[in-house]
Amino acid sequence: GKTLLTLGQNIEKAVLYLNQAMKLGANVPQTLAALGEALYRLGRLEEAVETYQRLRALELAESASLNNLANCLVKLGNISEAAMVLRELLRLGIDNPVRRERLEQNLKILETELQK
Repeated sequence: GKTLLTLGQNIEKAVLYLNQAMKLGANVPQTLAALGEALYRLGRLEEAVETYQRLRALELAESASLNNLANCLVKLGNISEAAMVLRELLRLGIDNPVRRERLEQNLKILETELQK
């Protein structure tokens, strides 16, 4: 499943394989991250959020997964939770100053939206 996802080929089939791997207990954090990404790419945002939240509950979510989670939440209209995820992401520490600045700008936009 991860190979299909990496190659960008047959994402639907990747989801099937990744779900199967989850049932077999295969490398849960990496499999959850890949499954979340596949669901996100397919536009299955509610399922992607569920998957990323499971990963987050394990306290093993990496920055890419948290960023995708925030994007899903924004697209679903859940601005307050998306802002919370971005704050969490910034607390993790982002080494790349350009990326950090972009995340801070996005958080300001969300916070401005929340104040309306």
